[in-house]
Amino acid sequence: MDWFRARSFFPCRKLKYRGILFVSVDFYSENRTEINAGRIVEALEIAAKYNCSKLSCPKDILYSPEKKCDYDFIHSQFDSIFNVLGSKTKINFVIETVIQKTLKSFHQYESTAVFYDFSTSLVEYLPDCAQILQHYRKSLKKIRTVYSFSTHTQKQIKALLTKPINEKSAFRLFKKLFEKMGGYEESGVGRYNDGFDFFLLDLCREMPWNFFKILDLLKKFTDLYKGKVFEDFIYNERFKDLSPFEYYQRGQ
Repeated sequence: MDWFRARSFFPCRKLKYRGILFVSVDFYSENRTEINAGRIVEALEIAAKYNCSKLSCPKDILYSPEKKCDYDFIHSQFDSIFNVLGSKTKINFVIETVIQKTLKSFHQYESTAVFYDFSTSLVEYLPDCAQILQHYRKSLKKIRTVYSFSTHTQKQIKALLTKPINEKSAFRLFKKLFEKMGGYEESGVGRYNDGFDFFLLDLCREMPWNFFKILDLLKKFTDLYKGKVFEDFIYNERFKDLSPFEYYQRGQ
């Protein structure tokens, strides 16, 4: 496989990278870091040939037999590579090291010059629609939430977002949610209640199919129900860009 080394560059069409650079590295030799440094140099020369602007690589790029991988270790590996490279090839691109975002990595790199935010390394982000999806019910039990929906209400909201809408059924659901969540109301600077209407519209960011139909019905409902007025100013501020929803036809 020696002929293969780093001579293969495959262009990408739909990925965010221009191409994938394959390097055949040595995993077993005692002096494999020296061998791999030479092969990485070949990869850098190919990257320079194709005018790459940035390369992404693993943190142990030389697959060293040593079991440490802190910031100084990564830095020393690149020193070894650049010593082999010499001055014959100019490196006019960024080389970034991909580091897994874990608690272990946080302890390894927190006091170094790594410009990366590990503050959310232990946080699991749930989608907004987790509130109406049954398979997130167990996860949500561990979280303190303001509103708790019954299984039946969850199914109703999901159907509103994903299936053809019946106006009378939608209005009954709106009334139920309004009684539970209220409407948009400001109680001070930076303090407000979103209300049921913006709760539904925000869910449409993840389930956008009925956005325009729901919006029309919400405006109609708020004008009829107890004289409530739809907050156009808040809507315009939050939904300045409607392009994510325009793919789906109005009223679908």
